Amino acid sequence: DKIDQTWLQASSSEAANPHAEWPVFTFNAGIINQRGLYDELSTLPQPLMLLEGEKDSRRAKERDGFLTCVPDCRRITLPNTFNVLPWEDPDATAAALAQFIG
Repeated sequence: DKIDQTWLQASSSEAANPHAEWPVFTFNAGIINQRGLYDELSTLPQPLMLLEGEKDSRRAKERDGFLTCVPDCRRITLPNTFNVLPWEDPDATAAALAQFIG
């Protein structure tokens, strides 16, 4: 998949922002392959929900890696979806979030 050049430039310039939202920046950095997320995720004190679409095979090995590096990673797979879960199945996405939060 090609990354939109405008998004890439905005994500890269976020690093210079002293008020950057670091979780968002960390996610974006991982997406554009500047660095991985495993180190940051392995230190999370709270549970992590890995919400994925059943039909999304892209980066499946990376998602598998989260299960081994994050102490409390819970994988939830939504059937008949790809990778834009809130649009593809908003009810199932909301139910998965509610289940995770408890």
